[in-house]
Amino acid sequence: MGMYDHISVNIDLLPLTEEEKIYWDAGSQTKSMNCNLDVYVISMDQLTKIDLGGKKETSNYTGEIEFYTNLADTNKTWIELKAIFNEGILQYIERIK
Repeated sequence: MGMYDHISVNIDLLPLTEEEKIYWDAGSQTKSMNCNLDVYVISMDQLTKIDLGGKKETSNYTGEIEFYTNLADTNKTWIELKAIFNEGILQYIERIK
């Protein structure tokens, strides 16, 4: 298994059903960025990168970030999402799977 980055996002921004939100585990991963085990925090107003040393940096990223996780339900339901950014500002998040 290769390296990845972590995604942290407010559950209210995610296109999930109410039942899925109950089982959402904040441990999402992505291979869309640098794969340095950094944390990317998605909020409505800004994408923020936190590196392994704890340094925070706002991002002006434009493009897509695909991220994924298993829900903590009994079926371990697989969820894939895609967040679209323009100059670091979240445009929308859509569900892929």
